[in-house]
Amino acid sequence: MIKFLSQNLMNCVLKLNLIEKEDENLYAYGAELAISYILNLIAIIIIGAVMDMMFYTIAFLIIFIPLKSYSGGYHAPNYLICFIMSCITVAAVLYITKYGYEYVPNNILILVMAFMGMMIYILGPIEDKNKPLTESEYTHFKYKIKIILVAEFIIAFASSIIGFDKMVFIFFCNFIVTLGVSSAGLLKNTFANV
Repeated sequence: MIKFLSQNLMNCVLKLNLIEKEDENLYAYGAELAISYILNLIAIIIIGAVMDMMFYTIAFLIIFIPLKSYSGGYHAPNYLICFIMSCITVAAVLYITKYGYEYVPNNILILVMAFMGMMIYILGPIEDKNKPLTESEYTHFKYKIKIILVAEFIIAFASSIIGFDKMVFIFFCNFIVTLGVSSAGLLKNTFANV
């Protein structure tokens, strides 16, 4: 479906002479990515609305996307699998947050987050075979991971102090998902090269 939409968009753009024919593949790939991101976002927003957790859905996306963007990790082999995994992950995070946040004390969450944050920093950034990093990109991404982790940890700690328990739990889930995605990417890379 995404390829179909992207190709129709490219046909319209070519007919209007907005791009050169030799650039079609590049623009088609960009259109595919944009369409897949938009569809993912719409589905996740719907999940958040249905679960009556819109604020926490937006909060999770705001804290997860930057960290995942720089830490790397597992990438699904196609858009459909990515879509399904994203929806399941967000639904699970929201469900656990809605019904389980009060069962774990914030001080335990903060301690575990500190450990997970160190692991995310040590492991990251995880390259993908389709997107290897140059040495300067690796250094830049490593620095960004550190800044994002410190900022997120400070906000989570402050949320804990003021008693914003669900927000602390959202940060905790973000660290779990990011560490899981990073670990899965590392394992995929390790066993793909064996």
